[in-house]
Amino acid sequence: RSAPFFSDLTDQQRRETAEMMMLQAVEENETVFQQGDPGDKFFIIIDGEVKAFVQRDGEDSSGKVEEMVKHYLTGEYFGELALLTSAPRRATIRNSKDGQTLLLYLTRVDFEKTMGSMRELLLRN
Repeated sequence: RSAPFFSDLTDQQRRETAEMMMLQAVEENETVFQQGDPGDKFFIIIDGEVKAFVQRDGEDSSGKVEEMVKHYLTGEYFGELALLTSAPRRATIRNSKDGQTLLLYLTRVDFEKTMGSMRELLLRN
């Protein structure tokens, strides 16, 4: 229920969705996904924290610069656009906790098995 679009689901849809979620442990400084990777999973942080980084062109000819753009904490979620589109990831997500971060994730394919297309529901939220 922590993600706003879960509030629109029936109890049965919530149960079925919860049963499909998988646990992923992310070690200290480990990358969950890279900017540009395919977007196919949605994540909820159950214990820990992650940061989102975006590669931008540097101000000089030195190339790309990584900029931290968001800090996510326990109970927050990220990657929800993966349930809506198959667009590449807009940011790199990396564990920022000293120690392990625990995530729950749900693939777009699994979610659509229960819900059908999520486009309309996600666009409302």
